[in-house]
Amino acid sequence: SCQLKATEVIMVGDSLVDVFMGTCHGKAGIGVLTGNCQSTDFEKFEVAYFRDIHEIPYQELWENTKNKKILKR
Repeated sequence: SCQLKATEVIMVGDSLVDVFMGTCHGKAGIGVLTGNCQSTDFEKFEVAYFRDIHEIPYQELWENTKNKKILKR
């Protein structure tokens, strides 16, 4: 199960991507989620990129992402 909340929206290429923070399947961290469902229906989202918040500094999460732009925090 996933208990997450959106923290910001970033621009990756031409797409807007939601960034979430919380726990998913027992792992705490931040990441990008993808899926075709309601924003509150986290169970059905596929975890595309989820890293432990204690494992990597937040600012380094998108270090290698081209054309990144933080739109809101």
